[in-house]
Amino acid sequence: MEKMFGFFVSISKNYKEFMKKMLMLFSRSSENLKTITMIAVIGWTQVFLVILYSGCMMHGMKKGGNMMDDMMGKSTEKVQSINSGQVIDRMVEEMVTDLDDHKVKIKSLAVWQIRSKTAGLDVETIRQKIISNIVSLNTYEVIARDRFKEVLEEQSLALSGVIDKNSAVAIGTLIGVDGFIDGYCSLEDNRLILSLNLIETKRGVILWAKIIEETLSN
Repeated sequence: MEKMFGFFVSISKNYKEFMKKMLMLFSRSSENLKTITMIAVIGWTQVFLVILYSGCMMHGMKKGGNMMDDMMGKSTEKVQSINSGQVIDRMVEEMVTDLDDHKVKIKSLAVWQIRSKTAGLDVETIRQKIISNIVSLNTYEVIARDRFKEVLEEQSLALSGVIDKNSAVAIGTLIGVDGFIDGYCSLEDNRLILSLNLIETKRGVILWAKIIEETLSN
């Protein structure tokens, strides 16, 4: 920044000296020479303004880039802290406890997919934690992912995507499961959000839904 400022000061001094000489020449010149002198003055003024504007733009872009890098760095650190911390464990435990309290009348279920609305969140680990907590209830038969993945591949169906009413009924019939748990996790400002719902495969209706938010410490 100091070098850039020195550069503009140097240009400014040279420009002032140039203008003084041009004005002196202008006052002593004939009409034709006056015209040529004026054109030269205008031309150099435009060059000076372009250089000044370009320098300001470069400084602004650099400053903006540094701010963006700082923001991205802080966001990445926060996501990494979430992935390695215990906040997800608490939220998943609260979710599964709420599911158990609702006494949903199904015998088997599968955890379909937990989508991420924030880059870097380890949603596959979240999915595994949900499965582990549900299994520990000893209430539902939890269908392994490999089982319904194999069935879907045989039927040329994709495992990715949101499970909805129609797909829940169709895939549930193929796999022989009573319900699917689907949802997402996201980081918004300083709030971590986990949203889950349970879709019954017989009728395609939502039997249970829950959203949990936790404010993270800075």
